[in-house]
Amino acid sequence: MGIKSYHQDEKVYWKVYVNLRSKENSRIRKQKSVSGLESLSAARRMEKQVIAELSSELTLASGRGLSWSSIID
Repeated sequence: MGIKSYHQDEKVYWKVYVNLRSKENSRIRKQKSVSGLESLSAARRMEKQVIAELSSELTLASGRGLSWSSIID
């Protein structure tokens, strides 16, 4: 997870990148990137929002049951 700044058209913008992996099954991973944020505080708020969003998606994905390869093994 990270927040980075970059320059575009002589302005400073911020980019947020979040990567989460399931604790139960390490093959399940969710990631998202948001760019074009105009302030560091907006980037921090967006990071918290994206973490919450991906956490709920990750919970749903890991709760769907076993994958076919784990059933065979």
